Amino acid sequence: MDAQVKHSTTISDEATLRGLYEPPMELAVLKQLDRLDPHCRNFLPIRLLP
Repeated sequence: MDAQVKHSTTISDEATLRGLYEPPMELAVLKQLDRLDPHCRNFLPIRLLP
């Protein structure tokens, strides 16, 4: 089988993308944040350093 697979479908909207995957599990949805908490704000600069 080829290592590279060419796809003929272009995903141009959220509905098409969501149609490719199962809905997220409830636990994953509960972990979703609507803003960065202090821990996230402290963690991100560490990961972004060169």
